[in-house]
Amino acid sequence: MTCTVTGGDAGIDILWRAAYNPVFAETGVTLDASGAGTFSFVVPAAALGEVLTVELVGWTAPMSLGVSSGPVPTSVPSGGGPVPVWPLGLLVLAGVLVLRSASRAPRLMPSTREG
Repeated sequence: MTCTVTGGDAGIDILWRAAYNPVFAETGVTLDASGAGTFSFVVPAAALGEVLTVELVGWTAPMSLGVSSGPVPTSVPSGGGPVPVWPLGLLVLAGVLVLRSASRAPRLMPSTREG
């Protein structure tokens, strides 16, 4: 997860702390010339379903980031995509040709005449 700090004094270091009870990440961030900075942390698997908080130590009380959830996929494979129609057309054409050639083949018909 990535958090952004804004509105601080340029160049100061701020200690931040991430927790779900217990604290699982804590370090500092140095704000840039505009008084902003970003920091990131990895949410542990044990925190799933728990309320995450981030605190700017000495500056803010712990702020809720919401309930953590599992990873969200960026895509969900649903198969190989659309099936091309040409193999089915080729199969139908082959069937028609087989039936057509079978209808033209000479046939042996039993005769009822005696001769």
